[in-house]
Amino acid sequence: MFLHTIYTWVLANLLHPLAAILVIWLITGDPGLYSMEDFILLVPFFMFSFFVSIPSLLLGWGLLEWIACTGDDVIGKFISWVFGLSVMIVLQMTAICFWVEEKIEIDSLAMCLPALISTWLAIVLRLRDFKTVMSTNRSSQVQSQGEQIRIDNSIKIDPNI
Repeated sequence: MFLHTIYTWVLANLLHPLAAILVIWLITGDPGLYSMEDFILLVPFFMFSFFVSIPSLLLGWGLLEWIACTGDDVIGKFISWVFGLSVMIVLQMTAICFWVEEKIEIDSLAMCLPALISTWLAIVLRLRDFKTVMSTNRSSQVQSQGEQIRIDNSIKIDPNI
């Protein structure tokens, strides 16, 4: 589970600067990148997003572990994964805005868009791996339940006691 979470997190962080350029371009009509120097300015943004998203990595891991233990439907688990990570991103950005500005404004929350877009894209790109992880987790749960049943059947109670 942790490997799936960390690979998705790394992919989302790699896509984050590109999603930021896309959002800036859609909002302003100008991507703001005219030279290599402008593009190099994204490096601190890229490193900052890695650092700031570490709590999301850990919370996402816990969320995926929890989702894996619920229900049998992979589609439901996938929707829960997308929704849970989206809520986590909005809550984390709200906490950062409140910490930095001591107030929360809608314009400040627009900073969530690149993170949401990059996360959704990373989740969709890793959908096949998500299905594999969920099916592997399901088969290990069935195997452990089977072992528990075998253990329960091997215990013999003496009726004479």
